[in-house]
Amino acid sequence: MEIYMQPMVDDKLDSIKYYTRKDQKFSIDRPFLIPNSKFCVDEKPYLLILVPSKIDNFEERKAIRATYGSMSSDRESRFYGANVDHVVKVMFILGASDNLLDKYKLWHEYEENGDTVQIDVQETYYNLCFKMLYAFRWVNTYCNDVTYVLKSDDDTFVHIGVLLKVLIARKPHENGSIYGKIYNKTQYLDVQKGDNKWKVLDSEYPLRKYPAYMQGSSYTLTANLIPKILETAIFLPYLHVEDVFLTGIIGGHILGAELVELNKTSDWTTEVPDPCLFAMSKRVSQSNMSPDFMYQTWDAITINSLQCNESMYSEDVLNAP
Repeated sequence: MEIYMQPMVDDKLDSIKYYTRKDQKFSIDRPFLIPNSKFCVDEKPYLLILVPSKIDNFEERKAIRATYGSMSSDRESRFYGANVDHVVKVMFILGASDNLLDKYKLWHEYEENGDTVQIDVQETYYNLCFKMLYAFRWVNTYCNDVTYVLKSDDDTFVHIGVLLKVLIARKPHENGSIYGKIYNKTQYLDVQKGDNKWKVLDSEYPLRKYPAYMQGSSYTLTANLIPKILETAIFLPYLHVEDVFLTGIIGGHILGAELVELNKTSDWTTEVPDPCLFAMSKRVSQSNMSPDFMYQTWDAITINSLQCNESMYSEDVLNAP
């Protein structure tokens, strides 16, 4: 398990200008369209899973509810790899839509499942960081007794039992901790200035390198970081590259949280393993998962469900990161 602490801010002029902010750059104060304010009233979760999802990704949300989203001590709790001894809840974060049919379907989904929050931000890649900031504001307002917060994309499968086993075994850093796949190598830290969805203007971030950050398909934060991230973010120029902005620039670099590498946490380029290999190797997470593959992986980690056997794989394969 690698632990990475951010270096001190360098003395370059652009760096000093960027990190020394006294004026507010943007706000996250719009009312929630669906606030779901009672979600954590009856039972406080130890781990809260936040899943940003597009409105029309109904099948992805259905698959998560039926699989790893049901892993909790008060629901499904026994699994191959690690059992779940704490209350875990999942909340889907959805943006706004002007389509009446979308509004009807989303309200029906909320009435049926009670696990959605809708924010007044349009569904675009550029707004993903806004979605997560509003999600953090929701946690800070309505679920602030939670211990850990997991951010997971809706095409990512997380073995909650394996994740909790790691979290429970470690004492968090006094400045907070963020767990996941650390990006601290050159190819991930170069700021994209070309014409692609990761393009960043100098007015948004004037430096040529990002600080180390957590790969964004799934990462877990100690909940004490949530209000600090909210307080800090609005004084920086908005940066749409969500994982860089929230876990690297703010969480690690400014707030001094430790970045903790979790072995077997999916990189977005990681090849999707077969369901038995996911179970046998005790993976924490895997991205690029279709709903069908989520169901198959669920079968593999559910005790006495799918007949998987460690003899199917070599030690090198089972122990690969």
